[in-house]
Amino acid sequence: MSTRTFIALVLSLPSKNKTVRMRIWRALHGIGCGVLRDGVYLLPASASQVSDFVDLESDVQAAGGFAMTVELNPRTSTHFDQVRKLFDRTSEYTSLVTQINAAKKSLTRLGQLRADTLVKRLRRSFQEIVETDFYPGQANRQAQDALAGLESAVQRVLSSDEPRKAKGRIRRLDPVRHQ
Repeated sequence: MSTRTFIALVLSLPSKNKTVRMRIWRALHGIGCGVLRDGVYLLPASASQVSDFVDLESDVQAAGGFAMTVELNPRTSTHFDQVRKLFDRTSEYTSLVTQINAAKKSLTRLGQLRADTLVKRLRRSFQEIVETDFYPGQANRQAQDALAGLESAVQRVLSSDEPRKAKGRIRRLDPVRHQ
């Protein structure tokens, strides 16, 4: 399949069962679907999550709703770009970078264990976004750099007695004094 092809899940759920509606919505959100309009959810055809559409289709039908998967091929580059914008994760990365910067400022009062836990949690959040970021760009790189910066800051702040790389010139000592 072309990298410009999308798979759409078209569905309609009975309005009386709010629990099923919420479960389906959470599942669609969790796999990173773009919402073309109410009841039409998209994924790039190359995404591994496309296989989840089969299960969701069955769940919708079991709940008494209608669901089918169709292939969507945007005819023009403009249409493709419009659909692709549905998968923009910039706001999620921006939120994560804000959390990372706040964590960096609080490192000195956290302690080693809490700092390590915080870094792991932020790394996990980053991975969750990456799993649904089908078109990574600048925001992904900025978040990755911020996370690497936080990990370096944890090493630097919480391991102050460890040797590390430093910028500058090394002062030459008089060899006669050290014989």
